[in-house]
Amino acid sequence: MRIVGRIVEVHSTEQFVGIIFIEYKKIFSSKLYLLNSISGGIASIAVIASMFFTLGSLEGDMSVLKDYTYMFALLPMFFSSIAVPSTSTFSYEGKKIWLLKVLPVDAKKVFKAKILVSISLSCVASIIGMVLLGICLKASWFDWLVIVVLNVSYLILCNIIGLAVNSKFYRFDWTEEREIFKNSASVLISTLVGFLIEIAVALSLILLGILNKWLGFITTTALILIPAYFIYYYLIKNSANI
Repeated sequence: MRIVGRIVEVHSTEQFVGIIFIEYKKIFSSKLYLLNSISGGIASIAVIASMFFTLGSLEGDMSVLKDYTYMFALLPMFFSSIAVPSTSTFSYEGKKIWLLKVLPVDAKKVFKAKILVSISLSCVASIIGMVLLGICLKASWFDWLVIVVLNVSYLILCNIIGLAVNSKFYRFDWTEEREIFKNSASVLISTLVGFLIEIAVALSLILLGILNKWLGFITTTALILIPAYFIYYYLIKNSANI
């Protein structure tokens, strides 16, 4: 029985890896999809790079903000919700969506693979922006902690929300790829929700951070990860019915 169980487990893992490979292939086979997936991170890198020159001339004035440097973690987050891969992942299937439905694979694996691929792709360009930001601000270990944890957590939440919204507001009747990204209710709704969450996150980090930086950091992280967990749990639990 143990041998049979291991064979089933290996087969299940191979299926999951195969789905992940297919998802990456879809994105990298489309220049428009790939560019849209990392556009937020690219915009973040461009803005943060320009800060090198601006902050260099204001180094003396910036010293008064030394205790609040970690609040600059909000800057990359502003661009994170502009576009994430998950907001178009189902729509991109187009009229071939039936292929996904007939695959002999558990729907949970499909949802997990799409979330994992979307998060990993979103993080690539954003992590570069985070590193530049930390170097630019001469960040302390606490600043680095806040910058990385909050931004990665926010990317996870944005991608989970994007998948949830696209699973409801999908579009399979497109004829040109740009229609998925430019004329999509899923992208618009996900972006608006992301901005609203960022406002709440900013208020939490700033207002509570003034009282105590650890209080601000921990509360804000919880504000991001708790809803991310519950939305993810709902998606996976109901994946077969979505």
